[in-house]
Amino acid sequence: MANCEISQDILYNCENPPLRGAKDRVIIIPHRIIDQIDLNESNHLIVEDIDILSGFRAFEYVGDGTLIPPATTMIRDEFGVRYLHRLPFKVHGATPVIKKELEYLSKERDGVCIVLQQNYKGTSGNAEYLVMGKDAGMYVTLLTDEEGRNVFNIEIANQDGFEEPHMPANFFDTSTAVTKAKVDALTEIVSP
Repeated sequence: MANCEISQDILYNCENPPLRGAKDRVIIIPHRIIDQIDLNESNHLIVEDIDILSGFRAFEYVGDGTLIPPATTMIRDEFGVRYLHRLPFKVHGATPVIKKELEYLSKERDGVCIVLQQNYKGTSGNAEYLVMGKDAGMYVTLLTDEEGRNVFNIEIANQDGFEEPHMPANFFDTSTAVTKAKVDALTEIVSP
C-alpha cells in the first residue's frame, strides 16, 4: 500500500474542529516589493517567510467580521494543470488613504501576493495563514462601491492564461507565535 498523506494532520479534535472560510483580515503585497519568498525545503506549499524590500510595507484590510470565501479552481488543458486563485472581499471606509491604496492596487502591473488569515488553524497551527498568488500574481478584477455605504466590493484573481502553477500555500514557520510575528511584520515599514 502506498504512503498516502491525504489524512495527515486531519485528526478530529474537539478543541480545534474544522472551520470553513477565512477571517476578514487580508494582507496584500505587491510583487514588485517582495525581495524573496522562502519555501520549506521538503514542501513547496509551505511558505516560511516573505521578505519585503526596505522602505515598503504590505496593505492590510480588516472587515466587519464577515467570512471571506477564497476560491481555487483547477484548470486542465493542453498546457497542463494550473490553479485559478480568486478572492472576493469587502473594504469598509472611504477615507482618502483607503481610496488611494485601492486605486494603487488596481493599477499594480506586476500583480500581488495575498496572505489571508483562515478560521481553521490545523492541529499544529500550520493552516492558519493562506498564501495566494505567490508565483504568477493576482490582480484587482473588480472594484465597486455600488452599495453607496462606503463599502468597496473587491475581487482579486489571476489573469486568464496566467494562473498559478500550484495550489495556495500555507504560511508557517516553527510555531504559531513565530508565524504570527512574521505575518504581522509584513504590514510594518522596514527601515533601510
